[in-house]
Parts: sequence; C-alpha cells; structure tokens
Amino acid sequence: MPLKASPEQLQILTQAVEEYCHDFGITDTDERVYVAELVSALVALGALDLAHLRQGLEDAMGPCHKPTRH
Repeated sequence: MPLKASPEQLQILTQAVEEYCHDFGITDTDERVYVAELVSALVALGALDLAHLRQGLEDAMGPCHKPTRH
C-alpha cells in the first residue's frame, strides 16, 4: 500500500533520507532507495518526526559517524 503523506510530512521524510544518506556517505541509488523504504516502514510503525526517524534508521542500520580530520 502506498504511503500517504501531507506535504509537510513528505518534507520530513525526505529530510530524514537526505540527512542520513549525507551523514553516512550513501550515494548509491539502490542504497538510497533502501533507506527511503526503511523510512516508509518507520512511518508505518508510528515514527512521525525527524528525531524518531533518525533513531529508527540508526537502530536498523547503525549510527552514522562523521569522519574526523586530523
């Protein structure tokens, strides 16, 4: 069943995918689609804000660690 979302919700879902992929260095289209599918599943489970979506992604895929520069 397709995800139904308001424009505001869609913006939050898009932001969750974009931020996670950026922070984790995910650029491959198939991997980005997988992250988007996880976000959709998290919404179906009741995660409706950016913080809960991010936590759900980190629980499912592991936390993002930004590389440190020396």
